Amino acid sequence: MVKGVSTSIITVAVLMGSVVACGGTTQVVAPTPEPEPTVEKAPEEAAAPSTGNGQSSSPAPTPTPRPTTSQPPPSQQAPTSTPSPAPTPTPAPTPTPAPTPTPAPTPTPAPILISCSVNLISNSIPNDVVFQISFSPEPPPTYWWQMSVAGLNSDGEQIYHIREGTRSGANPIVDLNEESFFPVETVTNVGLALITDGIRFTGAPSLDPRYCSAHTGQ
Repeated sequence: MVKGVSTSIITVAVLMGSVVACGGTTQVVAPTPEPEPTVEKAPEEAAAPSTGNGQSSSPAPTPTPRPTTSQPPPSQQAPTSTPSPAPTPTPAPTPTPAPTPTPAPTPTPAPILISCSVNLISNSIPNDVVFQISFSPEPPPTYWWQMSVAGLNSDGEQIYHIREGTRSGANPIVDLNEESFFPVETVTNVGLALITDGIRFTGAPSLDPRYCSAHTGQ
């Protein structure tokens, strides 16, 4: 396509004035400029800017359109793939330590209940009094014994005397002749009591199966 360029030609008519010599003065009459003819521009042509010297400059070059990439509508675009997350490594299970077996407590053996009994094997007051002690089911390591003697002192007064202590279970005989009961001079009654746990007692714990006693009865 060839674009046409219109050039406006300005016709200037110069009227030369007569030089009239009048009194030695020369008067020059300036020419009157004629109006520029208006030239219509083609509708498809862009107006060229004037250079100011009566000529039109060349039109600016038409920019070359850049190729555009047509985008398909969103409904036809391929879905964007979402990257799959990296799998989380499964931690190795912590081994459970085997429980330490608790040793069974050693049972404390129950104390053996030892009962006793006392018998008079000789009852001849005042010089021959012997007691025989029996234990069941076995003799204790020690037992607590208490012998009481009732009688008269040298003044003929009634007195009461006690001897007590710990003895071995292997000695079941208590002989009055081997004991000293001073100041009792005349024995009237003898009694023997004991308990198999070896602990000193007071009074007569007759309800305790570990207690036993006997006396002459006079």
